[in-house]
Amino acid sequence: MKKLQIVSVLLLTMAVGCATTQLQTPSGKPDIQINAPESIVSKAILDRIVSKGGIVRSQSENIIVAEYKATVAANLLFGSRFNPDTIERYTFNLIDAEENRTRVVITVEIVSNPHSAYEKVQDFSKAAAPAQQMLLEIKNKVEGKNTPNDANTETRNAGIDNTPITENQKQSL
Repeated sequence: MKKLQIVSVLLLTMAVGCATTQLQTPSGKPDIQINAPESIVSKAILDRIVSKGGIVRSQSENIIVAEYKATVAANLLFGSRFNPDTIERYTFNLIDAEENRTRVVITVEIVSNPHSAYEKVQDFSKAAAPAQQMLLEIKNKVEGKNTPNDANTETRNAGIDNTPITENQKQSL
């Protein structure tokens, strides 16, 4: 049992070490300019949150806060005795950049003891490449560009996997 724990810690350490590449954006956080007004960008972000299993915790004109269940690795690294479950919290800041342009900057946090008086927040914004990819997909959707994750692309598992179905797979269904 002790060997399993040691191996688990080593694997988690390696996984966290691989995820520390800093983003090359003006803010150092996930950050993108979208050619659309704030209202349209906000609706696209809300759609993305809900379709990926997130919960919208709060929303105002310029801020959307969403939460997702954290990974097992995050639970092991950041969970506590009080509450071993953690959450990923995404704060989307929408900034009216120019006419019909919106800048979106995301703060990504891992939260232990969520929604309690003992909540502890770890900022992971500077190593959040998946959040930058999410912003790029939202930008492509809003601007009408085709992406592999487009709703028009047939996917396995009702879009959960986002892997296009091949002709052979269609025939086996």
